[in-house]
Amino acid sequence: MQPYQPQPPPSPFAFGAPPPPKKKTHPTSLVIILGLKGLGSLLGLAFGIMGYAALSNAQTETPHFGTEVQDSHTLAKLALVLVLVSAVELAGVLGTYAFKRWGVFIVVGFTVFSALLHMKNGEVYSAAFSMISTAIVGLLIFPRWAEFE
Repeated sequence: MQPYQPQPPPSPFAFGAPPPPKKKTHPTSLVIILGLKGLGSLLGLAFGIMGYAALSNAQTETPHFGTEVQDSHTLAKLALVLVLVSAVELAGVLGTYAFKRWGVFIVVGFTVFSALLHMKNGEVYSAAFSMISTAIVGLLIFPRWAEFE
């Protein structure tokens, strides 16, 4: 038996060195769809903040939002809900882009919930459009699901 002799670490320039790890990338169509979903979330954030700012400090009657101040305060609370929902949906889109499974679950969950609300209000085309875009995201993600953490 030969005595132990430490070996120097292999040089990255040596023949047969392992290749550097590949950077994970998304297909262009998935990036476009996620970008549009993210843009919708950003618009929801912006309109929610503007709505809250306009309605939260109503002190007199507002002809556009009902005859009582309570109506405008109720709308201000709904604007806060819009801000919260848009922020969570934006987090889901960013999580999906960052190869996180929880991001996919958030995007799918919000899409299904949104589609149910659209169907309840009779907006069939809007519900179908959101479900189709999420189905395309699912089809693009499915072959690479193992790469998601």
